[in-house]
Amino acid sequence: MAAEQNILGPKTFLGMVILLGMFGPISTDMYLPALPEMASDLGADAAALNATLYGFMFGMAASMLFIGPLSDRWGRKRPLAVCLAMYASASAACGLSGDVWSLIAFRIVQSIGAGASITMSAAFIKDSYEGSVRMRVLNINAAVRVLGPMLSPIIGAAFISVWGWRSTFYVSAAVSLVCLAMVLLATETLPEDGRAGRGFGDVARGAKSIASDRPLMVFMVMSSMMNFAFMGYLSVSSYIYEGMFGFGESEYSLALAAAMLFGTSGMIAINHATKNVPNRRRLPMYALLEAIPGALIIMFGSQCWWAFFLFFLPFIVGLASMSPWGMGVMMASHDGDNGILSGLINFVYFTFGCIGMMASTLPFPDYAAALGSLMLIGALIYCALWAAMRAGDMRLKGLEMTGSGEMPESGER
Repeated sequence: MAAEQNILGPKTFLGMVILLGMFGPISTDMYLPALPEMASDLGADAAALNATLYGFMFGMAASMLFIGPLSDRWGRKRPLAVCLAMYASASAACGLSGDVWSLIAFRIVQSIGAGASITMSAAFIKDSYEGSVRMRVLNINAAVRVLGPMLSPIIGAAFISVWGWRSTFYVSAAVSLVCLAMVLLATETLPEDGRAGRGFGDVARGAKSIASDRPLMVFMVMSSMMNFAFMGYLSVSSYIYEGMFGFGESEYSLALAAAMLFGTSGMIAINHATKNVPNRRRLPMYALLEAIPGALIIMFGSQCWWAFFLFFLPFIVGLASMSPWGMGVMMASHDGDNGILSGLINFVYFTFGCIGMMASTLPFPDYAAALGSLMLIGALIYCALWAAMRAGDMRLKGLEMTGSGEMPESGER
């Protein structure tokens, strides 16, 4: 670890990093079971309520572009502490909103804090861990981030059933205050000598260096394609299970949780099986895990809930595995500028997620067909970019490593 965490200790520091990475599901998935109730309470239609989701996602993605470079200039703690305070205030204001438009406005402010939390989680990991240790931390972080969407709707449904949908935002505010306390106690992972002489011109040059790395940017988009479809799923999942299949809030939460649990188990199995395999050999697998389930959902997913659920499971496995793997490949492919890199990776990832959220509400025959179409589109873009990498002989250092973050033996290349 780059900096000794004398106050928090290494385990509490790791817990803080993981919790910061969960601000996406904490901020969105907890109130998903209440979307129909919120529509009635606020007098809003589905499109306006979905704006609370993709408005948040766009704001979060945009904030990542600024927070990462700022943290390279001023350190990780100060920008993060300010943004967490903003998040707590905005979350409480969301709970007090009287109409959907004020809710959307406060969600956008809230998104800045969430963007900072997720970006700094990745920056802390790159600052503090290397090689196989970093990959293990990324896998732990990803597993918990997959469990976040699994647990958040269940926890949210419990709060909603007793105190209503507004309570989910008060819980988010409380979580952010806990994180703020830990951040203030943590040791800075980017010390002063690591920032010495880094003006905004240096930060801009670092950003240009990353953005001009064509193989890295192409792979960055490729690794976002599953999130493109997954965020579309989060946007319409309550309408699929509750609207199309007649599930209640608790049943919907359990279906979401079961899918995420399966995804986490599949991720662990894939990572174990491929830990000594060169990363480039995993590229075809992710295309298949998005394309085949997408086609099956288009053909059969609207007929009954269990068909939709079963066909969706392989995609969730691919998503859960792709997230830490792709992040590890990109971190291993560029040295330095950790804040800028983590901010740009998350910006691209969540921007495509926002596009998926908006696309899921287009006039498809039904929401299941919309999701299947997004999965197929994502797979096609992924394959086109992969073909471009091969045709252009684009080399990415992280793809030559194994799943454990090490270089393979010569016979395995």
